[in-house]
Amino acid sequence: GRQRLRTTATLTALFVGIFGIGAIIILGQGIKDTINLSIATFFSHNLFVVSSPGQTLDPATLRGVPGADDHDTVLTPIVRVVPQQVGTQTLADLLATADPSTTRGITQRNTLVLTLSVVEGFDVGTGSLPPVAITSGRKLMASDAGTNAVVLNDILTAAPANLQLGQTITVLGDPSQPPRTLTIVGFFSRLRTTDFVPGEVITDLQSAELLGGNQTINVLELNVNPDQIAAARQHLAQDLPGAEVVSLTDLNAVFDRVLGDLIIMLSAIASLALIAGLIIVANAVALAMLERRREIGILKSVGHTSRSVLGMVLVENGLIGLLGSLVAMALVTGAMLVLAVLVFERPLAVSGLLVGAIIAAAVALTVLVALLVAWGAARVRPLEVLRYD
Repeated sequence: GRQRLRTTATLTALFVGIFGIGAIIILGQGIKDTINLSIATFFSHNLFVVSSPGQTLDPATLRGVPGADDHDTVLTPIVRVVPQQVGTQTLADLLATADPSTTRGITQRNTLVLTLSVVEGFDVGTGSLPPVAITSGRKLMASDAGTNAVVLNDILTAAPANLQLGQTITVLGDPSQPPRTLTIVGFFSRLRTTDFVPGEVITDLQSAELLGGNQTINVLELNVNPDQIAAARQHLAQDLPGAEVVSLTDLNAVFDRVLGDLIIMLSAIASLALIAGLIIVANAVALAMLERRREIGILKSVGHTSRSVLGMVLVENGLIGLLGSLVAMALVTGAMLVLAVLVFERPLAVSGLLVGAIIAAAVALTVLVALLVAWGAARVRPLEVLRYD
């Protein structure tokens, strides 16, 4: 009866520890894989070159980048501007219509300023168009090259801006240049973006460069063979000193490092429950070996060796560890499927190899603890048992 209670307590302790560690590791790995996949599918390019303000990037002079697809290279100037006139009102008057004492008013003011502060240019003359969906008006065409035609985020059609097709906005880019008035020809919805630096005011490349002047930041987007990203980075660093080269590998590494540190911290906390379970295993094995001294002596007197007795103990505790870890990981897998549907609303991959590794590690730890505790007790001689009894 005592042995059954000890076995139940051991199973429970192992279950709690393995469930905690398994849930953290499996969930962390699932989130990490999901983020990496999202980054890989979110952008249409995987290597980005960001120039210093005023530095010129010419795709024609960057031919020969190792592993790069020269026919899928996009240059987009990014300009930070200060909006001054929005439709028929100045920015100050428009901001005053949003109540700064309420959360809604603060959100409206911030959205308005941020949405009008980033201008992005595309070479519409050669058919380079932004990856957005037009909701009203029209998209930029080749005839818009060199003009002040713009397409805006359709957030600006709502209050407090209430912008409409045909209206204008006046913005200041390079302080040494006069403000420019831009004419709205369309609105777009940015449900997703494949830009490295998404602009909410989209215009022609030449217009953006004139607006930004020496303050223009150019972003060159390339598709590079993943195996040659390191060589491409080195090539670009030599050709474009001062420019910053960023790859999706860098973004993945940042997320992996942050999530990895978080997983280690949480696993260390959860491992306390597993350590408690292993202590219970050690205690249970020690008590069992003490209570089974007569049984061990009888087994040895009829021909069993210390190795066979020790093997029997290890098999028993190995089965306990296997049962506890199997139940724990089965529940972890089920919990991940539920979280994927109800919380994350996207599939979370559960690696069978990782689940198997956790189960194998749990069984190995249980057997190791049992081996250390039972090593001396299993080598008792039958004569000592008779004297003890």
